[in-house]
Amino acid sequence: MVRSGEDIYALPSAMVEQVRQLKPQEMEALQRDQQIEWQGSKYPLHYLPHLLVMPTRHRRTTRGSPSS
Repeated sequence: MVRSGEDIYALPSAMVEQVRQLKPQEMEALQRDQQIEWQGSKYPLHYLPHLLVMPTRHRRTTRGSPSS
């Protein structure tokens, strides 16, 4: 389960390779950089409702993991 603002989405577990819990400061840095590094590679981060073409009610959260 992934939360974006007040919305909750279910992702197939086969698509999840790793789960990370981040401190608010780490999350802010990732949102600012719009990318994350994992196992030596950099990956872009996207706002989940934009990928799903959903109306945006909540642009940023201060707690939680990126919905990458």
